[in-house]
Amino acid sequence: MRFIHTADWRIGMRAEELGAAAAPVRDARLRTAENVCALAAREQADFLLIAGDTFDSHPSGAVAVERVVATLASLPCPVYVLPGDRDPAQPGGVWEHPAWRTAPNVTLLLDPTPVPLAGGVLLPCPHSGPGARHDSTAWIPTREDPDEIRIVAAHGNAGPFTAEDAGCFIPPEVAERTGADYVALGHCRSTALFGARGIARMAYSGTPESTGFGDLDSGNALLVSVPAPGAAPGIASRSVGQLRWCRLGFDENVTAPGRFAELAHTLQRMPDPARTLVEVVVNGPLMEHEQEEMTRIERICARFLYARIERAGPRAERGEKIPAARLPPGLATDAGGRGKSLLGGAAESSTLTRGLLALQVLAHKAG
Repeated sequence: MRFIHTADWRIGMRAEELGAAAAPVRDARLRTAENVCALAAREQADFLLIAGDTFDSHPSGAVAVERVVATLASLPCPVYVLPGDRDPAQPGGVWEHPAWRTAPNVTLLLDPTPVPLAGGVLLPCPHSGPGARHDSTAWIPTREDPDEIRIVAAHGNAGPFTAEDAGCFIPPEVAERTGADYVALGHCRSTALFGARGIARMAYSGTPESTGFGDLDSGNALLVSVPAPGAAPGIASRSVGQLRWCRLGFDENVTAPGRFAELAHTLQRMPDPARTLVEVVVNGPLMEHEQEEMTRIERICARFLYARIERAGPRAERGEKIPAARLPPGLATDAGGRGKSLLGGAAESSTLTRGLLALQVLAHKAG
């Protein structure tokens, strides 16, 4: 058995915080969905399995549903679609759109009912919406047929849990308890594999298109091969994403000379800016002679599909060499004076100025 495991397409994601870049980011998610389907066709997969959150929410729009259905209908293999926490199996949602009836190869997994597969069975655990904490896999019966390959599809957090947690969760031992050969999970944005005794039988595919700067390993779909019941599954990650989300910068009280120039050089060399979103975080003192490099960084960032610059920390104003006057009385001022005396009163020292700026940062944090 050979199939593609994917999840968390989140078609229709609003991405309002991206401003003008929101529309191309939404469109990229649809193109990535096409990439996933192309991967399934290229690998001659037996089926494609989407483990929840195909849509970002039920109000994703009729056009988005129709485009997804058309993309899935173009595949020569069966497609199985599981509801997730963002698009749960609830009345009046995206799953009732009439377009689904035009795709005979697509099966919506709206109920926890076994679905026959060639050589095995698919055990879906659909998300039914917000509610009390519960194990969505609890319904799965103990394995009885040793000759069938068991695939579980579920959407939720894979432990550990506390009594206060709510919503669907996936016990870490679900593969062993149910005798599953593979557990296809959705909900986590990054690709992650889990297993016991050195064999991974449970995995998050991660979102095939990154959703933010905090994603660790996204932009993938998984090619899964289960050669026989009980055999270790082969799990191969395949890159399918359209956009790159990059976070860079530095967070230091005292920045070494040349750091702003290095950052500008790194941004200048980044390829394909039209498909790249960047977040530049620069915390630390900014010297007067580094203002030009900061301006250059801002100018370079304008090349990207989207850029956000977070700049924090004191600046050495024009003509200000030692900003000791801004230090509060007490230890901070004493330390500033001591530093100046150790440097022989060198008022032009950038090292001393950086140190005094760092003292300002510490004094501000201390209130």
